[in-house]
Amino acid sequence: MQKTKKNINKIITNNLYMLGFIRKAAPWFIFITCAISFTALVDTVSNTWFSKVVFDSMENRSSFKILIFTILGLLFLMLISSILRTIYYQKCIPKENQKITGYLHTFLFEKTRNLDLMYYENPEFYNKYTRALAEADSRAIAVLSSVSQLSYSIITLLTLFSIIIYLDPILIIFALAGALLSAMISKRLSKLRYEYNYDKTIFDRKMSYVNRVFYEPQYAKEMKMDSLHFYFIDFYKKVLRDVIYYIKNRTNKIAWWEFLAGIQNVILQTLMTIFLTWRVYSGVISIGDYAALLNSTFTLIFQLQSFSTLIPMFYEHSLYIENFKEIIDNEPNIEKDHGINIDSNEPIEIEFCNVTFSYPNTNNVVLKDVNLLFSSGDKHAIVGHNGAGKSTIIKLILRLYDVNQGVILINNKNIKEYNVFSLRKTITTIFQDFQIYAMPISDYILSHEYNENIEKDIIMQAIENAGLKQKFQNNDISVHSNLTKEFDDSGVILSGGENQKLAIAKAITKNAGIMIMDEASSALDPISEYELNHKMLQIAKGKTLILISHRLSATKDANIIYYMENGKVLEKGNHNELMELNGNYARMFRVQADSFII
Repeated sequence: MQKTKKNINKIITNNLYMLGFIRKAAPWFIFITCAISFTALVDTVSNTWFSKVVFDSMENRSSFKILIFTILGLLFLMLISSILRTIYYQKCIPKENQKITGYLHTFLFEKTRNLDLMYYENPEFYNKYTRALAEADSRAIAVLSSVSQLSYSIITLLTLFSIIIYLDPILIIFALAGALLSAMISKRLSKLRYEYNYDKTIFDRKMSYVNRVFYEPQYAKEMKMDSLHFYFIDFYKKVLRDVIYYIKNRTNKIAWWEFLAGIQNVILQTLMTIFLTWRVYSGVISIGDYAALLNSTFTLIFQLQSFSTLIPMFYEHSLYIENFKEIIDNEPNIEKDHGINIDSNEPIEIEFCNVTFSYPNTNNVVLKDVNLLFSSGDKHAIVGHNGAGKSTIIKLILRLYDVNQGVILINNKNIKEYNVFSLRKTITTIFQDFQIYAMPISDYILSHEYNENIEKDIIMQAIENAGLKQKFQNNDISVHSNLTKEFDDSGVILSGGENQKLAIAKAITKNAGIMIMDEASSALDPISEYELNHKMLQIAKGKTLILISHRLSATKDANIIYYMENGKVLEKGNHNELMELNGNYARMFRVQADSFII
């Protein structure tokens, strides 16, 4: 009993929770939706009483004129009700639904913006987030629709109960018995459908991924050159076989319960018709009563069944809303707007003290007892082979993750004491796997909407410093050109090197005290790379610069170089010191020099 009460409270709480979002997105919509439910009173009385009036008038030879006026009056009420519902469904619902959907999507975007990065590497989180985003399109509206149906059903049921009790109360017993049976079947069906859709999500995600691989442009070249398209076609076919097998096995129970729902309707309606016919033959009710009762009883059965399915619907809503709440109730450990704010103009020193780190949900130790010092205003380089832990260092400086052991100090204070958003404002970063977005070039470089009146010089200076000036002077593109052809057929598609220069221009516009370049010039030719590195050293004058690169020509001018292997710092010093040490760095440098990479 206690468990049932708890479940009912949870269902009510979750549905009210979603109604709260609707109230914020479209304040008057709930009131209008409930108000339109009162058309049920007009519909029910008109539909049921219409037959009784006509048949009783003909049987009793009543005044034809009065009958016509009565019929016209009922039809007028039905017409008004129909007009109101048409306005509601065709005008009100599309507009308000869009408001609600937009509000919920925006809310989810804002919420997930501040989730820790670890959530994005959790497949279970992605499953839940995918469902939550999909549900944002329909679930809130479905909840309100269920509330509307509930209001409509309650008004209709009260009206029908009143009519039937007045004419022949025995019929209520049949109707209630059918409704109870329908409620039991509907609850079972709701649970089965939820479990079916929940477990099917992984198949949907896999098939959606293959769809993206075949139509998104960043995959096109490799798909054409390699045999990957065969792999993904086979992969898609395998997932298709798996999902068909899943559907085949998981829909058996649903089909069986659907059959039970249908057959019980047929049996109940047959019994009701036989009973009413017998009552007429027995002289208990008139022909007009028979017509009204036949109409109202079948309507009552339908409404009771609808009512009985509404309760499980709220249960089903609650299950989905619970998933939605799990996403938005995830509290970040890192992405919190509190702590010490950093003055972007003050010198910043970063120190790693005995730092050990593993990525969440893995046992692989990426950094092992690492000690580093990035002094204010100096030029630093981190070098080493792939998997050495170089990029992980950057992620920890940006506090995308927290260390497992040891501590990172910012100006001799634990990095966790600082406001993470303030910290990131003091750092400009070019990631190796940077992304190009479908937006105007100017907006991409500035990370906000471009104001030509006050930001033109900033944009052009960044473009020149990044080595893209000639591209713009040749009128190939302008700062207003859209990147990619996602939304604009005249959008520009830049080369890999040009995209990298654009990302560098974006970083330059951020007036930050720390500049981090994680393989920022990997797509450039050697001459462009040399020119860019020379320019970046000038731009970074007075700033703290951290370079990560496989090409040691890009790092040899650094004040201090850290050579890493397998998550450990093995060597440190400037280029000359490390060459004199004649260790791993020197060997790597000579190999690159002999291969004409430098």
